[in-house]
Amino acid sequence: MEDIQAKAEKLSLRLSSLNLNAVNLPHHQNLRPISEEEEEEEEEEEDEEGMVCERNGVGVGLESMILVHNLPVVGREKVHKLETEIRELFCGVGMIKKDGFSIPINSDTQMTLGYCFIQYNTRQEAQLAIENRDGCRFAESTLSVSLFDYGNRM
Repeated sequence: MEDIQAKAEKLSLRLSSLNLNAVNLPHHQNLRPISEEEEEEEEEEEDEEGMVCERNGVGVGLESMILVHNLPVVGREKVHKLETEIRELFCGVGMIKKDGFSIPINSDTQMTLGYCFIQYNTRQEAQLAIENRDGCRFAESTLSVSLFDYGNRM
């Protein structure tokens, strides 16, 4: 709280006059102001067709994606149950993006491959998932959770 008060003083704001309950912001949104330089960088990152580009080996837009290893290998008939259980475990640390969940399946064997991808709304949520779920017991194994590295694709 002292940090907030110090910042308010620098900005010549009286905290007692602010009604923070009147502001309804999404809890998952990063509200840090974007500088003009960052805005220009974002525009440059999209190529002519609006495709995802790379920045430091990570696909832009993929900074909030995690890779979860050591999942049970199951047949197609059990994928929905597995997804439900994994979502339950990982939604507790952040908002998973709509269509931000994928369990790859081997087209020959119709079995999962023992890993999945989860994309959060923010990198902070992805980081929180790593901090809170890496090393977590799931079924009979220990999960390995890391940021998805576009340069080291599966």
